[in-house]
Amino acid sequence: MKNPGLDRFPLGFWSTLDAQDAGTDAPKDWAEMGMTLTMGHSYTHGVTDKAHFTAMLDSAYENNVRIILCDNRTQARRMMELGEEAYAAELRAVVEDWGTHPAIWGVHMGDEPDAEAYPYYVRALRMIREIAPQWEPYANLLPWWPGMEKRAGTDTWANYLDRFLQDSGMRYLSYDCYTQMNRTPEGTNIYFSNLKLYGDAALRNNVPFWTILLCVPHFKYQDPTLDDIRWQFNTALACGAKGISWFYLYQQNIWNSNYRNAPVNQLGRKTQGYYNISDIQNIFHRTLAPYMDKLQLKKVWHVGQAFGGFDLFTGDDEVELSPGAHPMIMSYFSNPEDDWNYILLVNNDTRTDVNFSLALRGEIAEAQELVRDGQWRSMSGLLFDDGEVTRTETALELPHWYAPGQAILYRYRR
Repeated sequence: MKNPGLDRFPLGFWSTLDAQDAGTDAPKDWAEMGMTLTMGHSYTHGVTDKAHFTAMLDSAYENNVRIILCDNRTQARRMMELGEEAYAAELRAVVEDWGTHPAIWGVHMGDEPDAEAYPYYVRALRMIREIAPQWEPYANLLPWWPGMEKRAGTDTWANYLDRFLQDSGMRYLSYDCYTQMNRTPEGTNIYFSNLKLYGDAALRNNVPFWTILLCVPHFKYQDPTLDDIRWQFNTALACGAKGISWFYLYQQNIWNSNYRNAPVNQLGRKTQGYYNISDIQNIFHRTLAPYMDKLQLKKVWHVGQAFGGFDLFTGDDEVELSPGAHPMIMSYFSNPEDDWNYILLVNNDTRTDVNFSLALRGEIAEAQELVRDGQWRSMSGLLFDDGEVTRTETALELPHWYAPGQAILYRYRR
């Protein structure tokens, strides 16, 4: 399930800012943060200066950041207002303006279609592929929560996602969910329910799925700490996400609201959130990124406590259940390029550090832990402060200290 037209793991952000309200060199910051594919600042036809917008695209290309074009003329809901013929004419005008720019990977067609907008969205998504086959259409879907089926016009969320992929011809799924930052059991359960629903749909239809996570507090959603950012990022990876974005990076056009403390606030100042995301994403690039693009998900287990319909781990042929297991996520992956077995372990706790041992059953010929920059550490002897690798009668035990939300990738051969 490769991401279409991309050679790097897609990391980006949601943007609500018009390009005229930002400097043309903003993509330098995006590259510094580890962004690889993102919504650029938006272009409003007849309002935004075209030369200014083109300079932003040029800067993105120079900084190796691919762009999802945000041009107001492409929004699928405009087809509801204009009719299909006039809307198609606007799409062709957009292609005339931007169709050859090398920074552009795809085009933003809209957000969270309800039942009324659904037929216009799926038609628009097919239409842009017909008019501009060099671009990938992008549309973000609603998150699930109890009762959302009525708003989406479906009986089950699984049927909704399968039908959307069939009707639209999309080659990936994207959705947003922020309830995890309510920091309540219900919010956590909804968060993982969405990861399971979208992940299962991705596997059924052999497409990747992307998720949008939260970095700006608003409504009842709390202000994410560094541990929260790490936890969101790595739990999404462990549940199979093949692309991650953040809502949202810039707050410069939102003042009279309880939206606050965005990574770039309404004064244009970079807050701690900017550096938190930068650190987590750049660490990812030097550790997991080269592998997560290639690894194919086989199974996701929740250890200690299960959320969102994921199976609770009680032991299997590969791994023993550690006594008194702390809440963890344990995901099995394979790599079509080699014969290793891969396990990604994530501390599924936003507040507590834990020393957790991965207990591999049976005879293990070789076991390794990813360190950084393609370097792997052999799992034998004393592992500094983590503890000592031990072999019991039934398993090879690999101890490791995990920070909240920290991910460690192991591989082993029998």
